[in-house]
Parts: sequence; C-alpha cells; structure tokens
Amino acid sequence: MAMTSVHYALRGYDGEYFQCFNLPAYNGLIPRKELEVLARKHGVDYGEKMGKLNGSKNYKQGKGISSLSKEKLREHGAKGGRVKTRKGFGVLNEEQLRDRTIYLAGIMGYIPYSREEDETILRLSEEQKYTHQQGRSIGRTNLDKLTKEINESFHDNKEVRSAEQIKFKLYRLRKKKNKSK
Repeated sequence: MAMTSVHYALRGYDGEYFQCFNLPAYNGLIPRKELEVLARKHGVDYGEKMGKLNGSKNYKQGKGISSLSKEKLREHGAKGGRVKTRKGFGVLNEEQLRDRTIYLAGIMGYIPYSREEDETILRLSEEQKYTHQQGRSIGRTNLDKLTKEINESFHDNKEVRSAEQIKFKLYRLRKKKNKSK
C-alpha cells in the first residue's frame, strides 16, 4: 500500500482510477521527463509498453522468472505464501474478506448489508407472506413487499434498498446457500 502511494505521489495519476474517491488528476512530484532519465540511470525501462516488451524478451531468452522450472516456481510461490501468512496478510478467509468489503463499502459511501439483513432477506423470501398470491408471478418472491419490509426493519423506513438491489442480493444469497449444500 505504501509503495502504491509513493508511486502515485511521484508519478501522478489521471484521476480515472480514483473516481470513487472524487480525486482530481494529479501531475506528480517529479516531471515525466525527469522520471524517464532516472529510470534509464537505474536500468529500468519506463512505461508499460517497455515492460511488456522486456517481459517478452526475457521469456524468449529464458531469463528471470521464465528460466525457472515448474518445481522452482512452486517452491518460490510456497515460500512467498509462508512469508505473507507470517506477516499477517495474504489469503483472507471468508470472515476477513467480508469485514474488509464492509469497511471499503462504508468508505465509498455505500451502506453494506449486515449478516442479520442477509439472513432476514433470505428467510422472508421463503415465507408465503412475501410471495405473489395471484397473477403471472404466483409463488415468486414479491420484491416490492420484501424491499419495503427490509427498509422498515433495518433502515428506519428510508429507501436505502431498491427492489432491484434486493433481487440481486437474493440471487447471490440463494446461490451461496445452494453451493454450501
């Protein structure tokens, strides 16, 4: 994270990647020409295009990571995984991933679903009270009714969730439920 921050501070960015934070484009602390000179001095090619060309060249010449056998690659990958685990980062379990997602959603101004809200959506969708009783959709979940109940119960009657959002959430919850069976 720190390396990425320093990268953007030095080189700048066009604002495209940070639209969710409403950050304007930024030129960077070091002008592009000077960065190119520094990169050449240190034997590093500047820019994605050169990186891709050098990567292809190294692959063809069997240099760098391309020179390693499958066993060596696996060994290096395992070593990296052990280091990440020891330092406390790496592959996240489902609980950690959910917590991080909720945190990031909150930062971006979204209102994340709570576990209780997820469970309630799934439970109510299976109750007859929240299914269509007549018409073409008989037996299917009445999303408008379910959305109203969720907004009343969890969001002080504010229209935080729409029927379309509940429909998508319900689809994902049912898919997850079926997967765990």
